[in-house]
Amino acid sequence: MLKIDDGKVASILFEMHWESDEAEHTELLYGHRVNIWRDTFPRYMGEALYGKGEGDMLNFDYAPGEAVPALQDRKVIQAPPGGFERREVQGRALEPRRGRIYPAGLLARTTGAMPQDLTPFRVGEISTGGITADFNHPLADRHLNIKAHVLKVAEKHREPGGESKLHGDLLTSGPGFQARWHGAPTDFYSDDPFRRADESQDQVFYKEPRITAHIDKQAQDNLAHLLSGLLHPHTQVLDLMSGSHTHIPEELYLKELVGLGMNEQELRANRKLSAHVTHDLNERPELPFDDNRFDAVVCNMSVEYLTQPHEVFREAARVLRPGGAFIVTFSNRWFPAKAVRIWTELHEFERPGLVLDYFLDSGRFERLHTWSERNWPRAWDPNDRYIGKVWQSDPLYAVWGRTRK
Repeated sequence: MLKIDDGKVASILFEMHWESDEAEHTELLYGHRVNIWRDTFPRYMGEALYGKGEGDMLNFDYAPGEAVPALQDRKVIQAPPGGFERREVQGRALEPRRGRIYPAGLLARTTGAMPQDLTPFRVGEISTGGITADFNHPLADRHLNIKAHVLKVAEKHREPGGESKLHGDLLTSGPGFQARWHGAPTDFYSDDPFRRADESQDQVFYKEPRITAHIDKQAQDNLAHLLSGLLHPHTQVLDLMSGSHTHIPEELYLKELVGLGMNEQELRANRKLSAHVTHDLNERPELPFDDNRFDAVVCNMSVEYLTQPHEVFREAARVLRPGGAFIVTFSNRWFPAKAVRIWTELHEFERPGLVLDYFLDSGRFERLHTWSERNWPRAWDPNDRYIGKVWQSDPLYAVWGRTRK
């Protein structure tokens, strides 16, 4: 069996676990053609990977500041009221909101940064005296557990030029922003967040069937793997905002899988469903099911379209049995006309924070967890119009919780 050394490249799945006051968090990052000679890793990891082969797994625990830059007071600055540049976004002036993420270029007047600087900072307190801007890494004060799963080792037939990959930076770039800043609720709900570019009736927009999975083949496989670990055989499951694809693997042998969606033709095309209901949640967020009806509710690739998410999340809790799971998954693809405004404005890792807030606001769920999986190569699919144009698979994000017993 081939072993990792200077003459080999490897495929490694990095898995990071951390905790916040609100939830547990898991981040997966696929390392493609990892080059032990040229790439860089968090402390101790590169040396430990040397000599490992397919199937090996290494486990690392990092104290705060070991895997990412340590927390520094000087990275928290006070900007005067006029220091935040209120650029126009979607026809309105951008306002700083507590807990939200913004690019450093918006503070160019205060910090001297270039206006195009995209380095993220987080808004803390807001007062008449100005705003607190926190430039610390969002994981700077967290303990991190990172596992490295060696999936494949291959001969390095050539040594192409280019930059080395900073696997630690890739893994920790974004994660952390889904947690609240110092435990305070994030202001997601100012500025009319649930308006949409197209406010016409949803029944009109979704009248024509879209027989598509909405994510690429590799992402579909990754999602099916996640759901197979969260759902249980011989249970009753509701597929919320369902369509022609459910993403739940058939080998789970569910007792019942009920789909609720907008388009009758899409639902009829979904052969995994044992029953289906046509229902518009934006018009009527109440679910047409009895209390304690299901063991689990899943909502795949659709939460960004909800205009009354808090009501829907409370309804999901109502129809679940005690201890039942509500699993919400999404990617970075959506129909721009129908996605709610707040969704389109958020940093990619703020979106799990928004969905987590829906769970927290309901007051009905516990054992909350966020999850991400990124950077897989795009699998060959003759029906994928992005093959040859985009090499990466669609990223996946999930948030789930269980109803209180």
